[in-house]
Amino acid sequence: MTQTIPISPRLTKSVFARNSMDFTALIKELIDNPVAEMANTPDGFVTKVEVIINANWGDGARIIDLDSARIVIKDNSVGIKRNLLSSCLSVGKEESQPKSIHSLHEHGFGMKIAIWSLGDLEYIITKDKGEKTSTKIIDLPTEGKLSIFDNDLFCENESGTVISINKLNKEKVFSIVRKCDISMWVVPYLSAVYSNLLVTNQMNKKRLELSIILQDLKENEITRWNLEPTEMYWRNNKIDERQSINNKKLDYSADFNLGIAASDAEYTQYGKELRGKNNPFHPWNKKISIYINDRIICRKSLEDLINPHVGEDLKISGNYIVPYQGSIILRKGFKTTLFKDDIEPDENYIDLIKRIAIKAKAFISSEANRTQKLLNQEKDIREKLCKNWIGAGCYCDPHRKIPICNGEADIIKYNKPHEEIDFKKDLGTLCELKAEEADALSCYQILMYLETCSGIYKDKAWLIAPSFSQGCKNIVQKFEKEKGIKILMKSFSDVGLDNFDSTKKTRNRNKKLKTVNI
Repeated sequence: MTQTIPISPRLTKSVFARNSMDFTALIKELIDNPVAEMANTPDGFVTKVEVIINANWGDGARIIDLDSARIVIKDNSVGIKRNLLSSCLSVGKEESQPKSIHSLHEHGFGMKIAIWSLGDLEYIITKDKGEKTSTKIIDLPTEGKLSIFDNDLFCENESGTVISINKLNKEKVFSIVRKCDISMWVVPYLSAVYSNLLVTNQMNKKRLELSIILQDLKENEITRWNLEPTEMYWRNNKIDERQSINNKKLDYSADFNLGIAASDAEYTQYGKELRGKNNPFHPWNKKISIYINDRIICRKSLEDLINPHVGEDLKISGNYIVPYQGSIILRKGFKTTLFKDDIEPDENYIDLIKRIAIKAKAFISSEANRTQKLLNQEKDIREKLCKNWIGAGCYCDPHRKIPICNGEADIIKYNKPHEEIDFKKDLGTLCELKAEEADALSCYQILMYLETCSGIYKDKAWLIAPSFSQGCKNIVQKFEKEKGIKILMKSFSDVGLDNFDSTKKTRNRNKKLKTVNI
């Protein structure tokens, strides 16, 4: 059966096909539709979304004929009711239509923008669970009549939507032409964006299962990536407390936390491998993630987040050394911009940012004080340690690498009875000192010193610290096996600092949610 329904001519296809959105931004718009409907699915329901790239992949490394390629997005969500097709497929929402405030489809543009930007619509097949047959649409006009057809893709007790796009726009899909670009950029990016939805709950189930699939033209599967959540890791494993900010007068609520990103070395310590700087959570990206409905809307540096909305007294000065990272989860009272790549800077958002600025400045100040305290502690340790060393040419390097024994003495003795260490073969050995527990990053610092000062120091170094993390011990073994570099781990007691009062690293995995009511 064929029917026609009216389409409102509010805006034209050509207007929205011209935009600066890349493939990942556009495909998010199509994924957002079933994600937004998760609120309308029963408890325990797992929303499944597949992004299929159907093309001639040649030897499997790249698309060799883009003209015959198509992109298919399939989901098992609630589908579109036939009597709502006119509203859902018209461009934008009319003033009389109730907006889905705080929803991922509050504006009514996303699906249409994505389809028109990526290529041409081949078809949409959708079915609500309460309907007997599926509905197929083969065109997406901007005005006039929309033709719809009965279809049997979904069974009577099923629901979902399939969108197929052909005649792909080469300018928008260049990032999926090569398989390596998909694995190195698209997969980690989408994994991060939907990370909060991809996590497994206590019942060992996810709310969202998201896959990217490569198929040949006969729809045979070549490669599949089942996306996994991307975790944020923090320096020294210290997770800053998430605070809830509620403003009853403006009727908004949000959660906020801020910390320092783990280094590459610490990721290695956690047994994780970064996919380079393409990963949105790479420490050098130094960003704050802003969420709505558990989906990342945008990521900004601390300076770009705060400075445009506050006075001079609250602005954050640029810091290109410390990789700050964190998250803002917008719970209530906020809206996205038209293309869902930012948050509308209305009264609520600006008020929130001002309050976040106060907390951020306090955090930065406390970190600066902590760093200075550690430097002072290390200075005290150096001074005490040097008193324990006897021998020609033993001195403290002002750059925190101590002691360097470059004299002619064969033996350097401690002030501890019956102990001596033979430096005959190790004159010029580098030592790194830590006032707190040494971790994997400490080993990478030693590696950097050795590589920078090639020829000055040999492939051996001392690491002096109150204690050593398991990650540190793993990297020590790795360096000796793979690089031939031997790092000798010496505790304070080994070097005559038994009674020194050091500040050990605190590990805090389970933070309580603090609530600040305004």
